[in-house]
Amino acid sequence: MIQKQCKLLNAHVHRMCFDKYSIYTSMAKVIHRWDKKTKELISSVTVPPNDNLKKGALLCVDEKNIYFNSIYFFHVMDKKA
Repeated sequence: MIQKQCKLLNAHVHRMCFDKYSIYTSMAKVIHRWDKKTKELISSVTVPPNDNLKKGALLCVDEKNIYFNSIYFFHVMDKKA
């Protein structure tokens, strides 16, 4: 769930990655997508529960997908989904 008080300026993050319009951050098992202009939270997704993450997923993005890995797994997620 997205909360109104979520702002990138005071967010706790472990990892960051950028594309043309968004900033992606991860903290523990949650990946957040932020609007680059307004610095407001757009969406959040939770990494599958079989991963053992404490310091956030390692992120990389391209035009269509978000790639992230953890200790045991590599994931590809469609940005539009």
